[in-house]
Amino acid sequence: MPQQQLGEAIGIEGKGAANRIAQYECDYRIPQNDMLIDMAKAMDITQLLFVSPIPGSTEDIMQTFF
Repeated sequence: MPQQQLGEAIGIEGKGAANRIAQYECDYRIPQNDMLIDMAKAMDITQLLFVSPIPGSTEDIMQTFF
């Protein structure tokens, strides 16, 4: 889903929609929980994907070593 489309789906209007999503993706801004819920609904995924570590992910493997 393009950033602009996701931003508009969660209620961010205009040109700022894509920019706001990009800021979330780059960890420049952190979305509040209600925003994460809206994003999950817009993308038809479970909101737990935003907060639960994915077994076998890069972060999971690095935590094992360190």
